[in-house]
Amino acid sequence: MDRSFWFAVFVTGFSSILTQILVLREALSGFYGNELVMGVFLGNWLLLTGVGAYLGGKSNFSSQKYGVFSIAQVGVAVLAPITIFLAGVLRVFITTPGEIVGLIAVFGYSILILAPFCILSGVRFPLASSIIEDEGIEQTLYVSKVYYLEYFGSLVSGFLSSFFFVSLFDSYQAVFIVTSASLFSAYLLAGISKTRFLKQSILVVAVGFIIFFSIIDLDIVSTEIAFPGQTIIFSAHSPYGKIVLTETFGQFNFYENNLPYFSTESIQKSEEKIHYAMLSHDNPSDILLISGGVSGTLKEISKYSPRKIDYVELDPEILDVGEKYTTNLEYGGVSIFRADARWFVKNTENKYDVIIIDVPDPSSIQLNRFYTTEFFKELKSILNPYGVVSLSLSGGENYLSPESIELNSVVYTTLTENFENVIVIPGSTHYFLASSKPLSYDFEARVIERQIKTQYFESLLPGVISEDRVKYLNENLRIESKTNTDLFPTSHFQYNQYWLSVFKIKSNKILILLSLIFLLALYTLRSKPIPASIFITGFTAISLEIILLTVFQILYGVLYKWIGLVVTAFMLGGVLGAFLGSLILQGRKITARLLAKLDLILFAFCISLPLILRYCLDTPNIFVIPLLTLVAGFFSGLEFQVALKTLINQTGKTLYTSSILSTVDLVGACFGALLLSLFLIPLYGVVSVLVFLGFLNLASSVYIWLRG
Repeated sequence: MDRSFWFAVFVTGFSSILTQILVLREALSGFYGNELVMGVFLGNWLLLTGVGAYLGGKSNFSSQKYGVFSIAQVGVAVLAPITIFLAGVLRVFITTPGEIVGLIAVFGYSILILAPFCILSGVRFPLASSIIEDEGIEQTLYVSKVYYLEYFGSLVSGFLSSFFFVSLFDSYQAVFIVTSASLFSAYLLAGISKTRFLKQSILVVAVGFIIFFSIIDLDIVSTEIAFPGQTIIFSAHSPYGKIVLTETFGQFNFYENNLPYFSTESIQKSEEKIHYAMLSHDNPSDILLISGGVSGTLKEISKYSPRKIDYVELDPEILDVGEKYTTNLEYGGVSIFRADARWFVKNTENKYDVIIIDVPDPSSIQLNRFYTTEFFKELKSILNPYGVVSLSLSGGENYLSPESIELNSVVYTTLTENFENVIVIPGSTHYFLASSKPLSYDFEARVIERQIKTQYFESLLPGVISEDRVKYLNENLRIESKTNTDLFPTSHFQYNQYWLSVFKIKSNKILILLSLIFLLALYTLRSKPIPASIFITGFTAISLEIILLTVFQILYGVLYKWIGLVVTAFMLGGVLGAFLGSLILQGRKITARLLAKLDLILFAFCISLPLILRYCLDTPNIFVIPLLTLVAGFFSGLEFQVALKTLINQTGKTLYTSSILSTVDLVGACFGALLLSLFLIPLYGVVSVLVFLGFLNLASSVYIWLRG
């Protein structure tokens, strides 16, 4: 085989995974950092790539297959930046600014923008297998080589994106590398096909792209589209997401992942966030502020003349922007820590009288970390006797929807399990106060007694803390609600329930529909045990990857930056599994029962993971999660190799086998991405899902053994 062909196979994996990582990053930043949206995009990506693999297997490629492969590479080069751009600005086209985006809209439009790239990308694997078939060489060995070389390309792109591209380039600078590699590969393939016109056309396209990327900054263009009617002052990518600072009528507006973080003139909000907590303590001397200091809350804290203020910012990029464009950090006696708050709380030796948590609602796993019982226990351990903890959630002036009640009830229940006294202050935002000492609503008398000067707070108190409002809220908060934990993110699930309820979508109906389709797919494959096993392997592998991505986010809160690290580990495992599998299986007689044994090993791996993950939560180590992801990828790659060789030996059809196995693998992974992200993890928790995955593989093992 010509080296240009093998380079093209490498580029196939390289371009696909790097584009996938960039699309997921843009989708995360475009849709408020909500991992649910990431699950939708990833699920549709896998589904559409599977459709491409299926169509590739059914296609009767012309005799000029190298030329077709070359054209496919050109198509990928052209479509990659378009797909990434549309993923980043999609929200603007399907909703008005400030409006919640519907799940159905996200699902439908993501299919439309992903379809061209993913289907074309999926065609390339069976196309490469078809070329192998035409060469008349030892097919099983070389199709295996195609598989693990494509995986190796994915590995390299994941490694580069984790350690170089994300830190050094924005998404569009990184995708230029995808475009360049794909066009170079296309040019080499055109040389094999000996089509002069094709080579010249590729050169023209390459020159056009160089000129286009030199003249137009797509990152700036996409940001301007995402914030219509606002002047973009600053835009940058941080470890936590995309930070944008805009200006409207002299007011600075801070956004993280398109989610409004704060505005500089929101004095009323700043006063409420601080004074409820500070007035609840008799002598607030040592203060810990978790996030939000750039909004002006430090000014309100300073009115109490505290001895010490420790301010921990979740995203250090916000501090740099705040120092440059506001004066809200210019207060003496403030110690600013550029660190993750979970890490800071766990490692500090300081004790505090008041701890104020100023983070958005748990709209993502990243934010849910600050509403869990594990975090509340850690906060309690650094409180002085009679200290006070304060946090907030979206509420309602005079009416709460059932979903909003459940969200607030979950946080209320979680707080009451860790603190003896908890009160909730009603309003458009609900403020939760928790302490070991009795708490009351008598803020009006205290603010007068302490002579605290406020612009809005004192005058708002009679209307906000009315007897009717307090009674209505307390009657609706249910202490019997589920507790929110790191591995059982109930608050995040309830937030998503609220999100879905806005569009009158019942999550249980979607869950039932997806489950029925999943079972129908398994029923369809009942007479084909090998494809059925790969379907379950694909489902399991992506499920394990999502679970480990979720735990990584819980532990470190920097998935936006390090998503490529976990993906790289999975791809490295796939490469090792595919490569070792092709070497070990070469020249040996393979039966389907080997798949049954591998499924049994996956069962044991899934069942043992809860204990390992619990250890990770107690003793975080950044290398453990990627290592576990590598193991999951290893079994995925190894099982695919075993299934590939077994089925080729049975059918003698290389193209058909590679196409059908690639398709069922990707479709199984699609179901895993959708079911895990949307429902199974938030509804049942990580531990229950791992047990389910284990017994699913046990059932697959038994079925194959009986049929083998």
